[in-house]
Amino acid sequence: MSFSSNEKTEAEKAAEAWGIDLKLLEAQLELSPQERIESHQRALELIHQLQEAGQRAGYRQTTSVAFEE
Repeated sequence: MSFSSNEKTEAEKAAEAWGIDLKLLEAQLELSPQERIESHQRALELIHQLQEAGQRAGYRQTTSVAFEE
């Protein structure tokens, strides 16, 4: 699989048609597993901070979050 190549495989074309960001996927795969865990943890902490800020501002959560701790 060559995300960087100018010629895309049928699988790459199909993935993009489904909305998969292959450049983002490639960038994530360049990170070590530990770096990916740390990135995920930062994103999760941001989500929690945004939820708390929304609650303090009087907004109620309208969608469920499947990845709560």
